[in-house]
Amino acid sequence: MVRISWLLLGLFFLGTGLYGAIRPYELARFTEQIDALGSRHDVGSVEPTDWNVRLTRLVSLFLALCGVTIVVLVAARA
Repeated sequence: MVRISWLLLGLFFLGTGLYGAIRPYELARFTEQIDALGSRHDVGSVEPTDWNVRLTRLVSLFLALCGVTIVVLVAARA
């Protein structure tokens, strides 16, 4: 029997990971804007560093790989 919650979790990981791998700058900028809330910096003027964008892409690829693994394992048990 397919566990729909595991399948949805795998698809969520896959979608989020693919978005972060394709558009790492936007995702890194969003996290920098969240970090800037409550500080003296203007939220609209923050920019992510190069290493942050690369790290975001790497973590997103890992997340997408985890999502694919979960979906494959759930489909194999069906």
